[in-house]
Amino acid sequence: MVVSPLVGQQKLVYKKKVYFAFNKYDIRPADSRTYKSFLRAISSQQGGFFIKLTGHTDFIDVDPYNDKLGYNRANAVKQYLVNKGVPAELIKIYSKGEKVAISDNTTDTGRALNRRVEMELYSTGGAMPDGGLQLTGTMFDAETKEKIKGIVKVAITTPKEMDRNKVKLHRDIETYSQPAIAGRTYTVYFDAEGYIARGYKITIPKDAKKGSFTLDGQLKKLVIKKRFDYERIYFVPNKDEFRSIAHPELQKLLKFMQSDTTIVVEIRGHINYTKNRKPMNELEQFIFYDLSLRRAIAVYNYLVHFGVNPNRMSYRGMSNKELRVPYARTLEECQRNMRVEIIVLEDS
Repeated sequence: MVVSPLVGQQKLVYKKKVYFAFNKYDIRPADSRTYKSFLRAISSQQGGFFIKLTGHTDFIDVDPYNDKLGYNRANAVKQYLVNKGVPAELIKIYSKGEKVAISDNTTDTGRALNRRVEMELYSTGGAMPDGGLQLTGTMFDAETKEKIKGIVKVAITTPKEMDRNKVKLHRDIETYSQPAIAGRTYTVYFDAEGYIARGYKITIPKDAKKGSFTLDGQLKKLVIKKRFDYERIYFVPNKDEFRSIAHPELQKLLKFMQSDTTIVVEIRGHINYTKNRKPMNELEQFIFYDLSLRRAIAVYNYLVHFGVNPNRMSYRGMSNKELRVPYARTLEECQRNMRVEIIVLEDS
Protein backbone atom coordinates (compact mmCIF):
# COMPACT_ATOMS: atom_id res chain seq x y z
CA MET A 1 0.00 0.00 0.00
CA VAL A 2 1.15 3.52 -0.82
CA VAL A 3 0.23 6.51 1.35
CA SER A 4 1.15 10.05 0.33
CA PRO A 5 0.70 13.52 1.78
CA LEU A 6 -2.55 15.37 1.11
CA VAL A 7 -2.78 17.18 -2.20
CA GLY A 8 -5.61 19.66 -1.62
CA GLN A 9 -8.50 17.45 -0.50
CA GLN A 10 -7.19 14.44 -2.42
CA LYS A 11 -5.09 11.75 -0.81
CA LEU A 12 -3.56 8.75 -2.57
CA VAL A 13 -4.38 5.82 -0.30
CA TYR A 14 -3.75 2.72 -2.44
CA LYS A 15 -1.91 1.81 -5.61
CA LYS A 16 -1.57 -1.38 -7.66
CA LYS A 17 -0.35 -2.47 -11.10
CA VAL A 18 -1.85 -5.00 -13.51
CA TYR A 19 -0.16 -6.28 -16.66
CA PHE A 20 -0.99 -7.15 -20.27
CA ALA A 21 0.15 -9.43 -23.06
CA PHE A 22 2.00 -7.94 -26.02
CA ASN A 23 -0.25 -5.73 -28.15
CA LYS A 24 -3.32 -6.73 -26.09
CA TYR A 25 -5.68 -5.05 -23.65
CA ASP A 26 -7.50 -8.14 -22.35
CA ILE A 27 -7.82 -8.57 -18.58
CA ARG A 28 -5.54 -11.39 -17.39
CA PRO A 29 -6.85 -14.03 -14.97
CA ALA A 30 -3.38 -13.98 -13.44
CA ASP A 31 -4.15 -10.53 -12.02
CA SER A 32 -7.36 -11.58 -10.25
CA ARG A 33 -5.80 -11.31 -6.78
CA THR A 34 -4.56 -7.81 -7.54
CA TYR A 35 -8.03 -6.72 -8.61
CA LYS A 36 -9.60 -8.25 -5.50
CA SER A 37 -7.10 -6.41 -3.31
CA PHE A 38 -7.88 -3.12 -5.07
CA LEU A 39 -11.65 -3.70 -4.76
CA ARG A 40 -11.26 -4.41 -1.04
CA ALA A 41 -9.43 -1.10 -0.66
CA ILE A 42 -12.30 0.68 -2.42
CA SER A 43 -14.95 -1.00 -0.24
CA SER A 44 -13.11 0.08 2.91
CA GLN A 45 -13.50 3.77 2.08
CA GLN A 46 -15.74 5.56 4.56
CA GLY A 47 -15.98 8.78 2.56
CA GLY A 48 -15.77 9.99 -1.01
CA PHE A 49 -13.14 8.68 -3.41
CA PHE A 50 -12.10 8.53 -7.04
CA ILE A 51 -9.85 6.23 -9.08
CA LYS A 52 -7.15 7.12 -11.56
CA LEU A 53 -6.16 4.53 -14.18
CA THR A 54 -3.11 5.14 -16.35
CA GLY A 55 -2.29 2.82 -19.25
CA HIS A 56 1.30 2.13 -20.38
CA THR A 57 2.99 0.15 -23.17
CA ASP A 58 6.42 -1.07 -24.17
CA PHE A 59 8.34 0.76 -26.91
CA ILE A 60 7.36 -1.55 -29.79
CA ASP A 61 5.45 0.37 -32.52
CA VAL A 62 5.01 4.14 -32.82
CA ASP A 63 3.83 6.75 -30.32
CA PRO A 64 0.29 7.36 -31.67
CA TYR A 65 -0.45 3.62 -31.73
CA ASN A 66 0.94 3.08 -28.22
CA ASP A 67 -0.99 6.06 -26.85
CA LYS A 68 -4.21 4.45 -28.08
CA LEU A 69 -3.18 1.01 -26.79
CA GLY A 70 -2.43 2.45 -23.35
CA TYR A 71 -5.85 4.12 -23.34
CA ASN A 72 -7.55 0.86 -24.33
CA ARG A 73 -5.80 -0.93 -21.48
CA ALA A 74 -6.94 1.68 -18.95
CA ASN A 75 -10.47 1.53 -20.36
CA ALA A 76 -10.51 -2.28 -20.09
CA VAL A 77 -9.63 -2.01 -16.40
CA LYS A 78 -12.32 0.64 -15.96
CA GLN A 79 -14.96 -1.65 -17.47
CA TYR A 80 -13.83 -4.47 -15.20
CA LEU A 81 -14.22 -2.28 -12.10
CA VAL A 82 -17.60 -0.95 -13.30
CA ASN A 83 -18.83 -4.52 -13.79
CA LYS A 84 -17.91 -5.14 -10.15
CA GLY A 85 -20.06 -2.21 -9.05
CA VAL A 86 -17.67 0.76 -8.97
CA PRO A 87 -19.52 3.87 -10.28
CA ALA A 88 -18.13 4.78 -13.72
CA GLU A 89 -18.19 8.51 -12.95
CA LEU A 90 -15.63 7.96 -10.17
CA ILE A 91 -13.02 6.52 -12.56
CA LYS A 92 -10.64 8.70 -14.60
CA ILE A 93 -8.55 7.10 -17.35
CA TYR A 94 -5.33 8.27 -18.97
CA SER A 95 -2.64 6.95 -21.29
CA LYS A 96 1.09 7.58 -21.16
CA GLY A 97 1.80 5.15 -24.01
CA GLU A 98 5.49 4.24 -24.08
CA LYS A 99 6.61 7.49 -22.41
CA VAL A 100 7.02 6.28 -18.79
CA ALA A 101 8.96 3.01 -18.79
CA ILE A 102 9.72 1.43 -15.41
CA SER A 103 11.97 -1.30 -16.79
CA ASP A 104 14.43 -2.04 -19.59
CA ASN A 105 12.61 -2.07 -22.96
CA THR A 106 15.46 -4.05 -24.58
CA THR A 107 14.54 -7.31 -22.80
CA ASP A 108 11.36 -9.45 -22.87
CA THR A 109 11.07 -9.26 -19.08
CA GLY A 110 11.47 -5.49 -19.04
CA ARG A 111 8.90 -4.96 -21.80
CA ALA A 112 6.40 -7.21 -19.96
CA LEU A 113 6.70 -4.99 -16.87
CA ASN A 114 6.11 -1.87 -18.94
CA ARG A 115 2.85 -3.23 -20.42
CA ARG A 116 0.74 -2.20 -17.45
CA VAL A 117 -2.08 -0.13 -16.00
CA GLU A 118 -1.42 1.72 -12.76
CA MET A 119 -4.52 1.79 -10.54
CA GLU A 120 -4.58 4.61 -7.99
CA LEU A 121 -7.27 5.10 -5.33
CA TYR A 122 -7.69 8.62 -3.95
CA SER A 123 -9.70 9.63 -0.90
CA THR A 124 -11.49 13.00 -1.17
CA GLY A 125 -12.82 13.20 2.38
CA GLY A 126 -16.34 14.06 1.21
CA ALA A 127 -19.62 12.14 1.42
CA MET A 128 -19.99 8.61 0.08
CA PRO A 129 -20.67 8.64 -3.69
CA ASP A 130 -24.10 6.98 -3.33
CA GLY A 131 -25.25 9.51 -0.72
CA GLY A 132 -27.39 11.42 -3.24
CA LEU A 133 -29.87 8.58 -3.86
CA GLN A 134 -32.35 7.27 -1.32
CA LEU A 135 -34.87 4.42 -1.36
CA THR A 136 -37.74 4.94 1.04
CA GLY A 137 -41.27 3.76 1.73
CA THR A 138 -43.97 3.07 4.28
CA MET A 139 -46.13 0.07 5.23
CA PHE A 140 -49.88 0.63 5.06
CA ASP A 141 -53.04 -1.32 5.77
CA ALA A 142 -54.43 -1.88 2.24
CA GLU A 143 -58.00 -1.12 3.35
CA THR A 144 -57.74 1.60 5.99
CA LYS A 145 -54.54 3.18 4.58
CA GLU A 146 -53.26 3.52 8.13
CA LYS A 147 -49.56 3.04 8.77
CA ILE A 148 -48.57 -0.31 10.25
CA LYS A 149 -45.35 -1.39 11.94
CA GLY A 150 -43.27 -4.45 11.10
CA ILE A 151 -40.17 -5.70 9.28
CA VAL A 152 -38.88 -4.46 5.92
CA LYS A 153 -36.15 -6.40 4.12
CA VAL A 154 -34.46 -4.54 1.26
CA ALA A 155 -32.18 -6.54 -1.05
CA ILE A 156 -30.44 -5.84 -4.34
CA THR A 157 -31.83 -8.46 -6.71
CA THR A 158 -28.55 -9.06 -8.56
CA PRO A 159 -25.83 -7.34 -6.53
CA LYS A 160 -22.39 -6.52 -7.82
CA GLU A 161 -19.27 -7.22 -5.78
CA MET A 162 -18.76 -3.60 -4.74
CA ASP A 163 -22.38 -2.78 -3.92
CA ARG A 164 -23.04 -1.58 -0.39
CA ASN A 165 -26.16 -2.60 1.52
CA LYS A 166 -26.74 -5.71 -0.59
CA VAL A 167 -29.25 -6.83 2.03
CA LYS A 168 -30.60 -4.67 4.83
CA LEU A 169 -33.22 -5.45 7.46
CA HIS A 170 -35.32 -2.71 9.05
CA ARG A 171 -37.06 -3.96 12.19
CA ASP A 172 -40.10 -2.62 14.06
CA ILE A 173 -40.66 0.35 11.76
CA GLU A 174 -43.43 1.98 9.73
CA THR A 175 -41.15 3.84 7.30
CA TYR A 176 -37.75 2.70 5.98
CA SER A 177 -35.05 4.76 4.28
CA GLN A 178 -31.60 3.83 3.03
CA PRO A 179 -29.02 4.79 0.37
CA ALA A 180 -29.69 3.42 -3.12
CA ILE A 181 -27.47 2.73 -6.13
CA ALA A 182 -28.27 3.81 -9.67
CA GLY A 183 -28.97 0.96 -12.08
CA ARG A 184 -29.87 -1.60 -9.41
CA THR A 185 -33.15 -3.45 -8.97
CA TYR A 186 -34.28 -3.80 -5.36
CA THR A 187 -36.68 -6.33 -3.84
CA VAL A 188 -38.50 -4.80 -0.89
CA TYR A 189 -40.28 -7.31 1.35
CA PHE A 190 -42.87 -6.12 3.88
CA ASP A 191 -43.82 -8.28 6.88
CA ALA A 192 -46.25 -7.14 9.60
CA GLU A 193 -47.98 -9.20 12.29
CA GLY A 194 -51.56 -10.02 11.29
CA TYR A 195 -51.05 -9.17 7.62
CA ILE A 196 -50.17 -11.12 4.48
CA ALA A 197 -46.48 -10.50 3.79
CA ARG A 198 -45.65 -9.18 0.34
CA GLY A 199 -42.64 -8.31 -1.81
CA TYR A 200 -42.27 -5.58 -4.43
CA LYS A 201 -39.55 -4.62 -6.92
CA ILE A 202 -38.20 -1.24 -7.98
CA THR A 203 -35.39 -0.33 -10.39
CA ILE A 204 -33.34 2.82 -9.85
CA PRO A 205 -32.61 4.45 -13.25
CA LYS A 206 -29.03 4.11 -14.44
CA ASP A 207 -28.67 7.86 -14.98
CA ALA A 208 -30.05 8.84 -11.55
CA LYS A 209 -27.67 11.12 -9.62
CA LYS A 210 -29.72 12.26 -6.65
CA GLY A 211 -33.22 12.20 -5.27
CA SER A 212 -35.56 9.87 -3.41
CA PHE A 213 -37.36 6.84 -4.84
CA THR A 214 -40.44 5.60 -2.99
CA LEU A 215 -41.78 2.06 -2.76
CA ASP A 216 -44.62 1.55 -0.27
CA GLY A 217 -46.13 -1.70 0.96
CA GLN A 218 -49.91 -2.20 0.91
CA LEU A 219 -50.72 -5.25 3.06
CA LYS A 220 -54.01 -7.10 3.41
CA LYS A 221 -55.26 -8.52 6.69
CA LEU A 222 -54.34 -12.16 7.35
CA VAL A 223 -57.27 -14.46 8.18
CA ILE A 224 -56.22 -18.07 8.83
CA LYS A 225 -58.50 -20.95 7.85
CA LYS A 226 -56.25 -23.99 8.35
CA ARG A 227 -52.64 -24.85 9.24
CA PHE A 228 -50.55 -27.73 7.90
CA ASP A 229 -47.04 -28.61 9.07
CA TYR A 230 -44.52 -30.20 6.72
CA GLU A 231 -41.81 -31.24 9.18
CA ARG A 232 -40.08 -33.57 6.73
CA ILE A 233 -38.99 -30.85 4.33
CA TYR A 234 -35.38 -31.14 5.45
CA PHE A 235 -32.79 -28.49 4.67
CA VAL A 236 -29.01 -28.52 4.67
CA PRO A 237 -28.00 -27.07 8.07
CA ASN A 238 -27.91 -23.25 8.06
CA LYS A 239 -28.85 -23.14 4.36
CA ASP A 240 -31.95 -22.85 2.21
CA GLU A 241 -31.01 -25.92 0.13
CA PHE A 242 -33.22 -29.01 0.25
CA ARG A 243 -31.73 -32.31 1.32
CA SER A 244 -32.52 -35.20 -1.06
CA ILE A 245 -34.80 -36.82 1.53
CA ALA A 246 -37.06 -33.73 1.47
CA HIS A 247 -38.47 -34.46 -1.99
CA PRO A 248 -41.24 -36.92 -0.97
CA GLU A 249 -42.64 -34.27 1.39
CA LEU A 250 -42.31 -31.56 -1.26
CA GLN A 251 -44.21 -33.76 -3.72
CA LYS A 252 -46.90 -34.27 -1.09
CA LEU A 253 -47.21 -30.48 -0.72
CA LEU A 254 -47.31 -30.06 -4.51
CA LYS A 255 -50.20 -32.53 -4.79
CA PHE A 256 -52.06 -30.62 -2.09
CA MET A 257 -51.67 -27.35 -4.03
CA GLN A 258 -52.73 -29.06 -7.29
CA SER A 259 -55.77 -30.72 -5.72
CA ASP A 260 -57.67 -27.43 -5.44
CA THR A 261 -56.57 -24.50 -7.57
CA THR A 262 -58.69 -22.05 -5.52
CA ILE A 263 -56.57 -22.51 -2.39
CA VAL A 264 -54.51 -19.45 -1.37
CA VAL A 265 -51.70 -20.06 1.11
CA GLU A 266 -48.91 -18.44 3.05
CA ILE A 267 -45.69 -20.47 3.30
CA ARG A 268 -43.90 -20.04 6.62
CA GLY A 269 -40.31 -21.01 7.34
CA HIS A 270 -39.24 -21.86 10.89
CA ILE A 271 -35.84 -22.49 12.49
CA ASN A 272 -34.57 -24.31 15.57
CA TYR A 273 -33.18 -21.70 17.96
CA THR A 274 -34.39 -22.99 21.31
CA LYS A 275 -35.19 -21.24 24.60
CA ASN A 276 -32.22 -22.83 26.36
CA ARG A 277 -29.79 -20.88 24.16
CA LYS A 278 -28.64 -17.36 24.91
CA PRO A 279 -30.85 -14.58 23.47
CA MET A 280 -30.02 -13.59 19.91
CA ASN A 281 -27.95 -10.47 19.37
CA GLU A 282 -28.87 -8.05 16.58
CA LEU A 283 -26.75 -9.84 13.96
CA GLU A 284 -28.18 -13.24 14.88
CA GLN A 285 -31.71 -11.84 14.68
CA PHE A 286 -31.02 -10.83 11.09
CA ILE A 287 -29.26 -14.10 10.17
CA PHE A 288 -31.94 -16.43 11.54
CA TYR A 289 -34.89 -14.37 10.35
CA ASP A 290 -33.34 -14.25 6.87
CA LEU A 291 -32.67 -18.01 6.94
CA SER A 292 -36.28 -18.81 7.83
CA LEU A 293 -37.49 -16.45 5.08
CA ARG A 294 -35.15 -17.93 2.46
CA ARG A 295 -36.36 -21.42 3.32
CA ALA A 296 -39.96 -20.34 2.81
CA ILE A 297 -38.94 -18.78 -0.52
CA ALA A 298 -37.22 -22.04 -1.52
CA VAL A 299 -40.53 -23.91 -1.07
CA TYR A 300 -42.37 -21.13 -2.95
CA ASN A 301 -39.90 -21.39 -5.86
CA TYR A 302 -40.25 -25.19 -5.91
CA LEU A 303 -44.03 -24.93 -6.26
CA VAL A 304 -43.80 -22.21 -8.91
CA HIS A 305 -41.32 -24.37 -10.86
CA PHE A 306 -43.88 -27.16 -10.99
CA GLY A 307 -46.69 -24.94 -12.22
CA VAL A 308 -48.42 -23.55 -9.12
CA ASN A 309 -49.68 -20.02 -9.79
CA PRO A 310 -47.49 -17.61 -7.76
CA ASN A 311 -50.52 -15.39 -7.16
CA ARG A 312 -51.89 -18.14 -4.90
CA MET A 313 -48.92 -17.95 -2.55
CA SER A 314 -47.07 -15.60 -0.24
CA TYR A 315 -44.21 -16.41 2.14
CA ARG A 316 -42.97 -15.37 5.57
CA GLY A 317 -39.94 -15.99 7.76
CA MET A 318 -40.87 -16.81 11.35
CA SER A 319 -37.37 -17.19 12.81
CA ASN A 320 -37.92 -18.95 16.17
CA LYS A 321 -41.16 -17.21 17.15
CA GLU A 322 -43.31 -20.38 17.13
CA LEU A 323 -41.20 -23.26 18.41
CA ARG A 324 -43.03 -26.60 18.56
CA VAL A 325 -40.50 -27.84 21.14
CA PRO A 326 -39.07 -24.79 22.99
CA TYR A 327 -36.34 -26.82 24.73
CA ALA A 328 -35.59 -29.33 21.98
CA ARG A 329 -32.69 -31.70 22.64
CA THR A 330 -33.08 -34.68 20.32
CA LEU A 331 -32.70 -34.54 16.53
CA GLU A 332 -36.37 -35.38 16.14
CA GLU A 333 -37.38 -32.51 18.43
CA CYS A 334 -35.09 -30.08 16.58
CA GLN A 335 -36.56 -31.14 13.24
CA ARG A 336 -40.07 -30.37 14.51
CA ASN A 337 -38.91 -26.79 15.03
CA MET A 338 -37.24 -26.58 11.61
CA ARG A 339 -40.51 -27.08 9.81
CA VAL A 340 -42.29 -25.51 6.87
CA GLU A 341 -45.84 -24.49 7.65
CA ILE A 342 -48.63 -23.96 5.14
CA ILE A 343 -51.33 -21.49 6.17
CA VAL A 344 -54.54 -21.71 4.18
CA LEU A 345 -56.10 -18.26 4.05
CA GLU A 346 -59.78 -17.54 4.63
CA ASP A 347 -60.26 -15.53 1.43
CA SER A 348 -59.20 -18.47 -0.78
